[in-house]
Amino acid sequence: MIKKTVISGLLILGAGIAHAEPLRAPAYPLITHDPYLSIWSASNELNDKSTEHWTGASHPLYAYVKVDGTAYQLISPVPAQYENVMPTAEMAPRSVKYTYDKPGSDWMNPKFNDSSWKNGKTPFGNHDASNPVKPNTDYDKDVWYRTDFTLDRDNYENLQLLLFNDDDVEVYINGVLAYKEKQYETKYVSKPISQEALKTLKKGKNTLAVYCHNDRFGAYIDVGLVNEKNIGKPIAKGKQTDVHVTATQTTYTFKAGNLDVTVNFTSPLLMNDLDIVSRPASYVTFDMKSGDGAMHDVDLYFGFSGELSVNQPMQVVEKSSRQSGGLLIQSVGTKSQNVLNRAGDDLRIDWGYAYLATQQTPYIKAVNGNYSGLLNALSAVNIPANGESDLVARNAFVGVEMKLGKVKDNRTEHVVVAYDDGYSIQYFKKNLRPWWNRDGKISAEQMLAMAEKDYTRLMQECAAFDKQMHADAKEAGGEKYAQLCELAYRQSIAAHKVVASPKGE
Repeated sequence: MIKKTVISGLLILGAGIAHAEPLRAPAYPLITHDPYLSIWSASNELNDKSTEHWTGASHPLYAYVKVDGTAYQLISPVPAQYENVMPTAEMAPRSVKYTYDKPGSDWMNPKFNDSSWKNGKTPFGNHDASNPVKPNTDYDKDVWYRTDFTLDRDNYENLQLLLFNDDDVEVYINGVLAYKEKQYETKYVSKPISQEALKTLKKGKNTLAVYCHNDRFGAYIDVGLVNEKNIGKPIAKGKQTDVHVTATQTTYTFKAGNLDVTVNFTSPLLMNDLDIVSRPASYVTFDMKSGDGAMHDVDLYFGFSGELSVNQPMQVVEKSSRQSGGLLIQSVGTKSQNVLNRAGDDLRIDWGYAYLATQQTPYIKAVNGNYSGLLNALSAVNIPANGESDLVARNAFVGVEMKLGKVKDNRTEHVVVAYDDGYSIQYFKKNLRPWWNRDGKISAEQMLAMAEKDYTRLMQECAAFDKQMHADAKEAGGEKYAQLCELAYRQSIAAHKVVASPKGE
């Protein structure tokens, strides 16, 4: 009989098991450097759901391989595009009519007379540290507000609410209940609209009415509308055959048609070198070889969402692409760049820039456009690019296409994923730089060039460290103990940030 104990999400198999199964992690570490750059897979299969920040927010990495013209999904599902139908205050405040006094029972109806209500702008909040956007109108206990919005058509693919409510919320569209929830949210989330409310939507003028009640601590309410559009043709999933976690690496293996693919994530968490362990640059390595001994035509695609650089998915970002020091470098970051302007637990970084770097070669090029550019390359169809003048993070894509040609024996390619935050911690109102750039003299391009130069050496050092740590832990407590130590090492280091104090310590 097997005794099972669950401790903090880990399944520990009791003593006396003759044939224990390999440890299944509650989440698999992929890119783990610090609380800002910490990306995990919360799925048994890497291509089953989007990868996530440690807080659970979407931080999608994407990888696909095309074998003899057929595309296979390796990391995260095919992305959707999001159309802003009625933007939240993350993009632009909205004029509304509001009241703090309980109105009549028909307050949500389009013909309700709200002339006695006050004029204000979204978002509403109490200026608590948990407020994601600085409130334009105060809200502490109860607030009712109304606004009209215009639809340019009546055939949206998947219209959803996008809202941040703290605490209880009721949302009405054209007088009909669209959504109701007593659970507060700690970030902007998409929520379905009731079928009854959807049926009332029409081209032209519509009415949104919102009630929010706060019973403790932070107060905030903001509601928008987004349309989720699935673009491109469905892409087959590569068959995941194995996953293995060590102290600094996580390795997956796949069957993609007649191609065997290994995807390795390496974060060089080598504590004997503070310059290396504090340098926020990880490697993603792809090893490919024929599975049937024949030549196969192979294209490889890798990239990530602009969500890596924002706190909320609909924040406006800007992208850039350039060549420097033999590298093709792409970046994405918010337009606002409000450095160290937030405090709390359920937060992501929204200053600095996320970087993707590859060797500058004729067969590697940046993917043009946004997700449309990626899916056009994968599906051989012509999908129009997103037409938003302001690019929101959820729609932004930074990626590369590698035309590898004929592959039979081992073919290896790698990319560098990095994040330069500029300043990492505020200490007694003084912004401190990360340790790797403590004197402020290393540019992001120089950091990426150093990471690329160190690739071969660090991969060897990480492999040696992983082997020694596993052996030591196994000797101390057995195989299962060693596996738990590897997970704990990866997660605990990613919970820290190394900076230089005002005295250089």
